[in-house]
Amino acid sequence: MTLLLARGANVNQADEGGSTPLDAAVDENYVNCVSFLLKRGAAVDKGKEKGAKLLCSAARQGSLDMLKLLLAQGMVDINTRHYSTTPLIYAAFAGQLPVVKYLIEAGADPSCIDSSGTARENALKNQHFGIVAYLDSVAPPAPTPQSSIQPAAATSSQHVKAVRATPTSHPTFVSLEAATNYIRSFPHDTEWPVLGNFVMQSEAVGSSNRTVFRAFNKKKRGKSYVVKLTEHQHELDFIEAINALDGVDSGATKHLVECFEWGPVAVAGFDCLALVMEAGRANCHETLRAMQDDEYMRLRCIDHIASAVGFLHRHEYVHGDLKLENVMDFGSFKLIDFDTATRVGQPMAPFCTKPYCPPELARQIVCRSTDAPLLATPSLDIWSLGVLVLKLFSTDGVLVEFAGVEGDAILDILAAPGFSFQASLRAANLTGRQRKYLSKCLEPDVAKRAPTVADILKLVKLKTDMTTSRTRFAPPSATLVPALVVPTQPRSAQPSPCIWLVDADPKHLPVGWEKHVDRLRDVTFHVRFQCESHADGVCATSSENEWLEMTGGSESMRAALPILAASALLLKGLTLASYYDLVVGDGFEFDFQSALRHCLIVEALDQLQYAPGPRVPFEAALEAMTFRLENEDLEDEDASALMDMLRQTFMDHRQSVAVADAMAKLGMKAFSQLNGLRQVNCDGQVRWMCEKHAVGLSIP
Repeated sequence: MTLLLARGANVNQADEGGSTPLDAAVDENYVNCVSFLLKRGAAVDKGKEKGAKLLCSAARQGSLDMLKLLLAQGMVDINTRHYSTTPLIYAAFAGQLPVVKYLIEAGADPSCIDSSGTARENALKNQHFGIVAYLDSVAPPAPTPQSSIQPAAATSSQHVKAVRATPTSHPTFVSLEAATNYIRSFPHDTEWPVLGNFVMQSEAVGSSNRTVFRAFNKKKRGKSYVVKLTEHQHELDFIEAINALDGVDSGATKHLVECFEWGPVAVAGFDCLALVMEAGRANCHETLRAMQDDEYMRLRCIDHIASAVGFLHRHEYVHGDLKLENVMDFGSFKLIDFDTATRVGQPMAPFCTKPYCPPELARQIVCRSTDAPLLATPSLDIWSLGVLVLKLFSTDGVLVEFAGVEGDAILDILAAPGFSFQASLRAANLTGRQRKYLSKCLEPDVAKRAPTVADILKLVKLKTDMTTSRTRFAPPSATLVPALVVPTQPRSAQPSPCIWLVDADPKHLPVGWEKHVDRLRDVTFHVRFQCESHADGVCATSSENEWLEMTGGSESMRAALPILAASALLLKGLTLASYYDLVVGDGFEFDFQSALRHCLIVEALDQLQYAPGPRVPFEAALEAMTFRLENEDLEDEDASALMDMLRQTFMDHRQSVAVADAMAKLGMKAFSQLNGLRQVNCDGQVRWMCEKHAVGLSIP
């Protein structure tokens, strides 16, 4: 469009049918194109009913952004008509509730009529009962003169009885959603008999639970209940199976919502299934702030839910949708919502709550895999439970990796090779050991992920007076690890940047490269050096023209691999040591967020080589250190001893001949500036820092 307009195209030129580019852009819901055309003089009100047509098209499609953009031009009345129909009536007819709400708030008149009636009447004819209820709340309809209406002289008790009475005739519904929308359109205390002595009311529980309603027992008025309407028989089968365990397992229903009755019902003339349950106070998403302010409540919640998940797994069930919204406070904390509960070994439905989705399920959903479906295993719940716990320890439940991201973009992030929650783990209000246990549940590699809830329960049982969130510098330790002997490395004259990272543009990485490494042979990779004073993700990033470029199968990559492999092990070891609140010290700080992705790429590139390449002398010892940190529950003094060795290995590596030789093979020399880093004097020691952290420091 830019090119055509620059060459003289008329922005308001109409075709034979009278449609302009603006008409086409609105019809296709191209908001950016409409914005572009309006800025270049496209007329909203040009021609007969032009503005009305545009507004009504946007309303019918449910495009709030488009409506706001068009109305902001100030050229069209919000109650304008296209073929005698207003935008509000179009939106109500099409079932676009958010648009209806926006138009009403912007001044649309709900009393306007077309050949089919008002907006409310159009919504009712199309069974959009949520819209009917909303329009009634802002502009109640005038009563229709019918014999069933209470006379003006009716008493208040007669009036209440009339409101609460169950309607006797209903429209025909084609879906549960339509039926529940209809039920919610009645006053909250309207009664609907369900099972036995239980009576459901029209009041939905919470804004997001569209099929869960308040209820009472006619013979036990003192207790609150809820009724869930569903069409999923398997949820009732699950409840049946779990309740059968009540006499077998003492913990059967302790931390699962208690269910009293379940079975088929006809509500508002619609045949479905009903489940009568105890009513809770609030879910953990709603009480997150309070839980984060009360350490005891938070740990108690985690303990109860981990116990509930452990119970399900013992009896060969996977919950399938663990999240804060599905944990309810009943005095104790209990799991609710078993729509997705699946027997271990059975196919999992391709459904998830996106931020909680395990990476293996995200990959299947994103890739729309036609392979065999993912089977239900406890590891799926372990990941989601880990995310739930991480949210409980994260400010406002916000995860760093998903900040500013919504919808399917979250699944894209989760499905990417090398994804990890390292940034959120480090930002969360966790002690090092709590972080260690939680990270096992959030291990992207299913084979390495914690197999049970045991690590979550260890996190709960940690005594806060024995561990703190303060960072510890490993003191010189008398505890030695005799099996680990780090070879002495030949030293070069000066320190070189020794933490190297490798990556490629995700768009250029072929699908399935993790399993088919030969596909990486001709991919162009970037090698860059990491700042040695990284702090909270705020380093200045080097520009692409400062990175080293090399293809996966090149001799340059073969020369770089020894240092890349050593960097992967060092980053992994330092990450694991941080779970014991240990750091390198001496002002060194590193970014661990990309460590896992770096490790995966290095492993793949290493397999790509035609023959085993050279290795740095200390690699075997470094592998042994990381193995112990990853797989053993170490005492503090043993962890400190390993940190001593890691620190010394890192310091030796900075001045090793291996790094200097690799740089020489790649045509680099350690000048004062290199690959976006600057060599500076920091407290008498040489450091390689990014431009931001090097400000004010002298060159040695």
